[in-house]
Amino acid sequence: MAFDIFNYSGTKVTVPVDLESDEIVNAVINVYSGDEVLCVEDSKGKIDIYDSAELAGSYRDFTFYDGMTTIKKDGKMDDVWDNPAFRLRDKSDWYWQD
Repeated sequence: MAFDIFNYSGTKVTVPVDLESDEIVNAVINVYSGDEVLCVEDSKGKIDIYDSAELAGSYRDFTFYDGMTTIKKDGKMDDVWDNPAFRLRDKSDWYWQD
């Protein structure tokens, strides 16, 4: 399974991460200047970072922090995962801040 993140201009980037996998213990989306950055930690403590701007080949002139959405914490999916509005979003949206 893969997961989609979006940059400020709405470009979708699909990352090869199965957030529902038992191997993933923590997952959050941080939003910087409207660009989503997915941070994933596996059960061995390895952290992978997927920056939508970098992966889409766009440039972030400056960085300001918009907010964070927790998707998975301590091996359990957060409530936002079951929210269709979040799962089916088609643009970067920091409305989901924790």
